Amino acid sequence: MDYFIILSVVAAALIAYLIGSIPFGYMIGKAKGVDLREFGSGNIGATNAGRVLGYKWFFVVFLLDFAKGCLPVLLAYLFYWLAQNHQLGDVVLGDVMIAAAIGACLGHVFPVYLKFKGGKAVATGLGVLTVLLPTASLLCLAVFLLVLVAFRYMSLASIVASLAAPGAFILKYDESIGEAPYFARFVVISLVAVMIIYLHRANIRRLIDGTESRVALFGKR
Repeated sequence: MDYFIILSVVAAALIAYLIGSIPFGYMIGKAKGVDLREFGSGNIGATNAGRVLGYKWFFVVFLLDFAKGCLPVLLAYLFYWLAQNHQLGDVVLGDVMIAAAIGACLGHVFPVYLKFKGGKAVATGLGVLTVLLPTASLLCLAVFLLVLVAFRYMSLASIVASLAAPGAFILKYDESIGEAPYFARFVVISLVAVMIIYLHRANIRRLIDGTESRVALFGKR
């Protein structure tokens, strides 16, 4: 195998991991004099940021974490384009794109900047899916919003949307989008979905016990 291909895959994964590791929720909290790890659920993600800092910060952190998923995969596309057009060497688009997707999600969950204790990768995973297959991400977002409005459990909405992701990918797959093999994309999306669900295991226990916190929607809790 061409060493440049191996190097490009490793570089894509590493750069994506470092981008994914940026703890936006933690940074915003610290800027406001709050360590999110010591309040609420102790998570640095958008949900806990919204509960602790105010719900406008949910949207800010969610969008930033979402961008952490999009950017590395888009950079993989850019790198592929540069390599092809400037004869830098052989690059397999599917390989660097998949490496970037995995690296971004692992970075969010295991951030090097916070001793490898991060969030649950819901927003970052959605960002990855949006670049890999935009129509599937819209379907997952619709599922998320429907469950959230119906039951007002952020965790349940995240879990159900994650369960829907592999199915949404199968329904909405378009082989004209990029060059990554169908099976490779499906495996990555499925693994990210399983990881997100596993990271919600404490929430699942609370849902079963009836002790999970609801979010306030339309003045209701």
